[in-house]
Amino acid sequence: MLGRLFGRRRSSGRHVIVIGLDGVPYSFIRRHIQNGDFPNMARMLKSGSFFRIKSVIPTVSSCAWSSYMTGENPAGHGIFGFIDRRPDPFSLFIPNARNLRAETIWERLSRQGKRVVVINVPVTYPPKPVNGILIGGFLGTDVNRIGYPPQINRTLVRMNYVIDVDASKGHTDRKGFMEEIHKTFEKRIKVAKYLMEREKWDFFQLHVMETDRINHFFWEDYERGDPSFAPKFMDL
Repeated sequence: MLGRLFGRRRSSGRHVIVIGLDGVPYSFIRRHIQNGDFPNMARMLKSGSFFRIKSVIPTVSSCAWSSYMTGENPAGHGIFGFIDRRPDPFSLFIPNARNLRAETIWERLSRQGKRVVVINVPVTYPPKPVNGILIGGFLGTDVNRIGYPPQINRTLVRMNYVIDVDASKGHTDRKGFMEEIHKTFEKRIKVAKYLMEREKWDFFQLHVMETDRINHFFWEDYERGDPSFAPKFMDL
């Protein structure tokens, strides 16, 4: 899948592609590359580097991805977790892109005249203006308002784009939830390939959230070799 995705480029010159596989351990990737299960990743690593890195403190996804996209720690970008507190009067709120205090890499590239396409990175909703296209992450709930510029939302609706899976189904209908994870991933890849082919871009980032969802709910099935779910886990 990644090999086919990387083969499609519209603009000339140098490009940067970032693929975020949310929640995937370094040890898992290394083991399955060695076992011959991930040939596309193995091929990329022949001309690159592969190493473990440390996360931020606190080790929460919203903090980590905010640090990645800004180059700041939580004190610099202002995101300390999925829930935060307002002190006076005391209240809870869910931090999103409005609360991000530091400039992101795609905002900086936009200022320098580079064209960007960013899809589904955590803490990018509501979407901020960029020189290109930004499709917000899972904190958004409405496909009609998930993207910048606003007209991209019509394309997403037409292509049946799904922002995220319904995680509650993982507790009530595991078979249906597994199918939903795969379908959501396929729709995300379809949109990514569509934009990669049709848009001019210098920087392209695709965030895959489905790997996080499948790990939360099916990792034990993978480790046990469950005949129903382990093969579908590895398929994703």
